[in-house]
Amino acid sequence: MSTLTGTPATAAETTAATRRPRLRGMTWLVWRQHRAAFWTVLGATALLTTWILYQRGQMLDFLGDQGWPGKDIAEFDEKFEPYAAAFSPVTTALGVIPVLLGVFVGAPCSRATWSTGPQGSSRPSPAARCAGWPPSSV
Repeated sequence: MSTLTGTPATAAETTAATRRPRLRGMTWLVWRQHRAAFWTVLGATALLTTWILYQRGQMLDFLGDQGWPGKDIAEFDEKFEPYAAAFSPVTTALGVIPVLLGVFVGAPCSRATWSTGPQGSSRPSPAARCAGWPPSSV
């Protein structure tokens, strides 16, 4: 129903308003080929974030038992080391995720573009240009 005229909205207007955008062309292809990697990385990130929150809770319990924030952390450094060390592998794993995405998702896309050239282009691919093809006329 329109707010100004009081007439009901047509079926075409309601379906257009509720319909989500659809992927087309190259965007659809990239999503189709890499959706498993997307969901895997999203799940791994969620699990690692949950682990960090769990470790944070344990660390804060330890610090509270030791008298923090009234005491300086340097006073109980030896006992605190296992809690600080628990974050290291998780933060390293979270830092590696973008590198893995670049290697396993970005590199194949770049390789495909490098070997075939841009779609719809009449120019030779970059690999062909590096190899000297087509031969330049003198």
